[in-house]
Amino acid sequence: MQLEIVWVGSQPLVQLEKMSANIVLHVVDTLPEAEQYLAGQHHVVLLVISQDYPEQITQSEIASFHRLSPTTRIIQIAGQWCEGDMRTGRRLDGVWRIYWHQAETRLTREILELVQNRPPIWRLPLTATADEQALRGTDGQETASLRGLRIAVDAVAAETTAGLSTALVASGACLIGPPTTAEVDDIEAIVWDDERRSLDAELTVRRLSRDFPSSPIVALLGFPREPTTLWTEGRPVRVLAKPFDLRDLTWELRIATGKSPIASACERAG
Repeated sequence: MQLEIVWVGSQPLVQLEKMSANIVLHVVDTLPEAEQYLAGQHHVVLLVISQDYPEQITQSEIASFHRLSPTTRIIQIAGQWCEGDMRTGRRLDGVWRIYWHQAETRLTREILELVQNRPPIWRLPLTATADEQALRGTDGQETASLRGLRIAVDAVAAETTAGLSTALVASGACLIGPPTTAEVDDIEAIVWDDERRSLDAELTVRRLSRDFPSSPIVALLGFPREPTTLWTEGRPVRVLAKPFDLRDLTWELRIATGKSPIASACERAG
C-alpha cells in the first residue's frame, strides 16, 4: 500500500521518499495548494506544514483540512521564530507539533514505524495530551532498545550525567561511565551533554572525536540552535537540541551503532 504524504512550505528536512518505495511525497508551496490537492480525493496519510513565523497558520485553516480529509493527520513543524510559542503563543488544535530542530530525527523514526505497520505517534487521538504522547513510547517495543550497548556518558553537570545514565540504563544500555582513553576499545558510543553550544563544548567534542575515532558521538546542546550534524576531526557528530525526547536519543544511538534494523534498511534515509 502506498503512503501519500503532502509537505507544505519550506523544502522537506527529511528525504521521505528515500525511506521506502511505498512513500509518495507531494510538495507544495502554500496552504491553498495543499487544500486543493486534498480536495482531489487523494488518500493522504500525512500533511506536514512547515511554519516559518508565528500565526502563519490559523485554526480555521486546520479545521478546513480536517473537513476535507478527516483521516489525514497533520504535523506542524515550528520554525526558529516560533519557539517562543511554547510559552506565549496559542497552540493549534488538531495537529502534532514538533520544532524544526527535532524534525529530522522524529519524522524519520515515526514515518519508518508507519512503513513497518507500527502506529506512529500521530495516530493517537487528536485530544491526546503531551503526557499521553510520552506514554505511547512505553508500549514495550521501545523497552531495552539499547540492550547490551556500551555507552559512555559525560556532562558538565554531575546531576545531568546521573539523569542520563539512569534513563539509558532503563533503555537497556550498559553504562561504562565518563569516557576515558583507557577504555577506548570498550566504548561503542558516547553521549556528551553541555548547557549550550560554546567554544568549550566544541573543543570537548573535538577532543572526544580525536580520542575515540571509532565511537559515534551524540552531543546534547542547548542554545544557540545548530544543524543536526557537526563535522569535527573529519567525521560527523550528531546533535540533539534541548529539549529533546529520550526516544530521539535512543534512536540516534541505535542508528549510529547499527543497532536499528529499520535504520540500516533505509541507509539513514537522507
